[in-house]
Amino acid sequence: MRRRLARDRVSFAAAIVAATVCGCDSESSSDGGEGGTPIKTRDMYMSAEVEAADDATAEVSVRLHNGDPFLGTSYSLTGGDALSACVGTVCRQLTRGLLSLDYEADLPYVAESPYTISLSRRVDVSAPDSVVTLPVAFAILSPSSGLHVTDGDAVTVQWSPAIAAEHDYVSGRARCDYEDGVRNTRTAGPLSVNAAGGTAAVAVDTILAARPVAPLTQARLLRCDVVIEVAQKRLGTVDSRFGGAGAAFLDGDGLIGRVTRSVTLDYTPSQP
Repeated sequence: MRRRLARDRVSFAAAIVAATVCGCDSESSSDGGEGGTPIKTRDMYMSAEVEAADDATAEVSVRLHNGDPFLGTSYSLTGGDALSACVGTVCRQLTRGLLSLDYEADLPYVAESPYTISLSRRVDVSAPDSVVTLPVAFAILSPSSGLHVTDGDAVTVQWSPAIAAEHDYVSGRARCDYEDGVRNTRTAGPLSVNAAGGTAAVAVDTILAARPVAPLTQARLLRCDVVIEVAQKRLGTVDSRFGGAGAAFLDGDGLIGRVTRSVTLDYTPSQP
């Protein structure tokens, strides 16, 4: 599933690390018999998000775990237990990739309508009532994608409508190319939270100053794609049958709905 800024999510390497640390993903599943997953619903935590990065699709991502979604135990559903998500009359079963810790599915993007995530179980208590809504779509008015920027530049980010969620915030990341062929990514954010009037000033240097994700290199930086993202977020409610209201996940909430838009700028260093 496509994941974005912290979305900005768990990378392939992080997924391997998490699976290794818990060492128990397979142990947390049943043998596939009729008994279902051998974990009580009250002992599970659910961390989830529903995100629309365009006007057509909302991506649903769910992780079941023991309270720590990153380094703890992640649970696999077996024995007929299943996760599904619905908006309006459209429902999808969530599936989990071989190397993924998340159950995922795509639904249509429908603003101001409840998205319901349901855990159905054969033996233990089901948890069908985790709900969140997405705010209406918005547009980034400026800057325009492709704008050239360099060291010391700042851009004014404007979007509309400005107040459509409980929180809005601006983040940035840079995908950079080096003379030795290395390409890495650095992420900075949030750069602005709940900006008044849908306007935020973003310094290019702040994004470029973030520590890059491996591979690291001492070679000369050639250029970067600087992605500025605006997100509008709402908090949902996790079914009370789970072990808690949801542990920290991504942005720190058990269930969040998010609409995001982004622009990509062209950065080159001021000194060759």
